[in-house]
Amino acid sequence: MKENNKLRIVPQVLSGFFLVWTLCVRSVFALEAPVVPSNLAEAEAFTQMKSMLESQAEEKLQAKETQCYQKTLISNCLRAVEKERSQFKRDMKIADNAASELFRVERVRQKEERKRERDALEEEKASRADTKAYQPKPERSPDAAPPPPKGKPLREAPADTPAISADQQAENKRIFEEKQKESVRMRAENAKRIAEQEERRQRYKADQEANRPK
Repeated sequence: MKENNKLRIVPQVLSGFFLVWTLCVRSVFALEAPVVPSNLAEAEAFTQMKSMLESQAEEKLQAKETQCYQKTLISNCLRAVEKERSQFKRDMKIADNAASELFRVERVRQKEERKRERDALEEEKASRADTKAYQPKPERSPDAAPPPPKGKPLREAPADTPAISADQQAENKRIFEEKQKESVRMRAENAKRIAEQEERRQRYKADQEANRPK
């Protein structure tokens, strides 16, 4: 009776062992499709592991081909392995194209960022040049004596030179005041233009900080 029970257990043990062995073989020789990169970090990781993934996949496929010769339908098995190899190559091509596109987009982004930085520097240089070129003259009281003329000093007028009339003095004063007003207006316009340039530069810097990847 005991010997019969032992004989019944042996086939069950062998069947369980064969099932475990089959699952192990499937796990070892399972061929998974590569993950398609969706960001720059994944693209870099895929590029670094590309050769290793292809090598591991080929080893698994060759092991499967070796197993095919132990089966009855060898040709069908080999065709299935070749089909799996072709599918893996297509999956690798898709992942490789995705990584290349991510790298291309990153290169374009870096190029545009460098261009924006150069434009900002050029605008800042132009603003400094405009500010330096414009040096407003100090305001002078209308009643103050006019500055001495540059160059050779003029000879004193003869004693008999007629004095300037009151009307002429009034006209000269009016012309002087108009020139003063024009000078004040020009300084105000220039200060406004410089302030607008500085405001644009500050907005540009704020946009750069907001768009900078974290």
